[in-house]
Amino acid sequence: MDYRFPFGQPLSIRTQQDRSPKSTFILGAYAGAVHACWTDAEGEILVKALAVASEPEMYWTGDKSGITSEDIVRAIAVPPGAGTLGATAEGFNGLAGRVLDGRILEPLGLTRTDVWLCDCVPHTCLNNVQRKAIRRQYFHRMAQFHLPMPDMPGVPELITEQRCEEIIGELHESGAERMIVLGDQALHWFVRPVTGDWEWRDLHDFVDDQGYGAVVRRSIAGREVDILPLAHPRQIAHPGVPDPTWYDLHNAYLG
Repeated sequence: MDYRFPFGQPLSIRTQQDRSPKSTFILGAYAGAVHACWTDAEGEILVKALAVASEPEMYWTGDKSGITSEDIVRAIAVPPGAGTLGATAEGFNGLAGRVLDGRILEPLGLTRTDVWLCDCVPHTCLNNVQRKAIRRQYFHRMAQFHLPMPDMPGVPELITEQRCEEIIGELHESGAERMIVLGDQALHWFVRPVTGDWEWRDLHDFVDDQGYGAVVRRSIAGREVDILPLAHPRQIAHPGVPDPTWYDLHNAYLG
């Protein structure tokens, strides 16, 4: 895999590093990215939050392991005349990791040492917001400023059967008897096909059927697992715009 972010940083695979047995398996959608604010040579903002590098670890908190987003962005070479990459708003870097720690793990009495982290797609994906930003500001500057060609995989419609098998392998390796599923995509991409619960197209369907914070016991490849679907960390970080539903439901769940 030789995918590249804008400005040339390689796309990296992120997987669980501590392979010791865990009580809980966390399944998300796809790995996060480090974002930078890109300004032109005159200081005008071109993109407020452009994905420019892979996060240094899974569910990075923005400064864990002594690495900050400023350190990562500062190390990226910007050709002369192409402007500057600098700090972006706090919510764009490390938010999912901070929310995972403070609003999901801690209320359940868990820490990072208790959980096995996994994403359905173990690398960053190019979402529509980033794709539009690259088309709008990056492509037409490539020739003028000798910018490297970005090449990023998009968000898939589904993950492959092979990837499902790899996730099942990690689940078995972890020894976890509980799986926390974060958001619509992980529920749709993995839980539906491996459990056969096809009526749960997304978290709304699950909540309508079971209620937010409900735990269901299902068999995954012959192993009984307690499954707890929750909203994606970004949806429960703050009330948000335009829909505070998941924030409110998660607050009620926390009591």
